[in-house]
Amino acid sequence: MTTCIGMIGAGTVGGGVYEIIMNRLNSSSATITKICVRDANKPRDFQIDSSITQVVTDVSSILNDDSIDLVVEVAGGTTFAKDAVFAALKGGKSVVTANKALIAEYLDEIVKLVDEVNADKSKKSS
Repeated sequence: MTTCIGMIGAGTVGGGVYEIIMNRLNSSSATITKICVRDANKPRDFQIDSSITQVVTDVSSILNDDSIDLVVEVAGGTTFAKDAVFAALKGGKSVVTANKALIAEYLDEIVKLVDEVNADKSKKSS
């Protein structure tokens, strides 16, 4: 089974994450199928395989995509990133973030939301 990843952000950190997952792992267990960026026409410091990965500018195309299992947030900041991470969690997606500012500022809220989502999952499976 392949884990489909939606990545939010494609700067320095995002480029490194993309290259590691897509080029160095040489694994069919995970693939980045969408990357959300502010400007799709901006040149990137890394190559995106457009036959596998779609570049989008609307984060909802990742959040509402049932084929995406995991959201990787590497956009930075705390406003947009918080909204995206919380929406992904509420939508039942797993989330990985490299955003220290987000974690520092909202850790309690993130933990509470994860607990609520997990409780809802447990109720549904009962």
